[in-house]
Amino acid sequence: MGCSHCKDISYCSVNCQVADWSCHGILCAQFSICQEEHRPLATAVRAILFDPAEDYPTFQWLESKEDNTFDLSEWFETDPVAEAMLPVNIARRQNDPATQRFSIFAAPLNAPNYRELPRTRCIEKLGVVPGVAFIWRGPIIVAASHGGDINMRDFRAIADFFGSNPRNPALMSPRRFNGRVVEGLKMNCTDTIREFGVASSQFVMMSEAMVRQPAMPPYNERLDIFESMGLRLWLRWVPAVCNRRGDNRQALLAHASIAISRGGISIVDLQRAAEESLPIGSVILWRDDGKRLLAYHIMALNEWMYTYAKMIVDEQGKVTKRNLDYVCTRSNFEWFWPRYVLKRGWQYRGIPSLFGP
Repeated sequence: MGCSHCKDISYCSVNCQVADWSCHGILCAQFSICQEEHRPLATAVRAILFDPAEDYPTFQWLESKEDNTFDLSEWFETDPVAEAMLPVNIARRQNDPATQRFSIFAAPLNAPNYRELPRTRCIEKLGVVPGVAFIWRGPIIVAASHGGDINMRDFRAIADFFGSNPRNPALMSPRRFNGRVVEGLKMNCTDTIREFGVASSQFVMMSEAMVRQPAMPPYNERLDIFESMGLRLWLRWVPAVCNRRGDNRQALLAHASIAISRGGISIVDLQRAAEESLPIGSVILWRDDGKRLLAYHIMALNEWMYTYAKMIVDEQGKVTKRNLDYVCTRSNFEWFWPRYVLKRGWQYRGIPSLFGP
């Protein structure tokens, strides 16, 4: 069955069409007014423009030159970077690959004024999970690499490309991704909560490319603070929504673990981190063994680590990994847990299975 509005894409069932409407509906109505009879020039090709000034992407006619390049001076003061995009099928349905190759034209990420460019919010509308898109800036144009017109099936593949881009902190539409995924817990800062209306923590899915140490931001770091007990955690930094990182009251564990792995953290800094919000931004944490990490696990580990860290400060007023390993033991956690549950006013909860054999 096909879409009755644009008549340019087919679905295997009504349920599949309904599930895809949140993305397809963005350009469906506009496609009907960008047909052959509306082509302004014989050399013009249909592309997609992600304009920072608009809430949604739009179709755009581009003048194609003899060498299959485009005149993009209307949107870019200097030559943009062209990122090649292969027509790989990353969707769940194996019968809907893109019909051609694309080029994505955007401002260079390493440009000196890149962070001053307006945020391209319309790309964030392509996914269903808020707050996990890479913060693209400036106008972005997607055109066929060999001078063809982009159609609605191509748009679906383009949305999947942005939704699973390794630059994203996590997958924007996890159900559309067909590869191996890892579940993480995103601990949101105040700016992210305010901007996207999300909770202080949310479950997210990451692709294997995101989990591996990438060659580009956002970067991953291993948190080895509890490795002696068999708990291996990883952290993924989330790009700041604004020009500064928002405050995050849940980031004590990440802050302390990184500082301790680099030689130690002063008890003054640790106390400040425990009692105040840190401008560390949002972070994603996940377990190396693939088991689910819950928000109350992080809350308990934060307080447990802080409680025992105050007991083992060295002569320089620092908490080191070596000293922390002496007190962060399973028996100490078993003693700590029921008292922590009572302090939080929770109904009885059994000791979580956080630590390995």
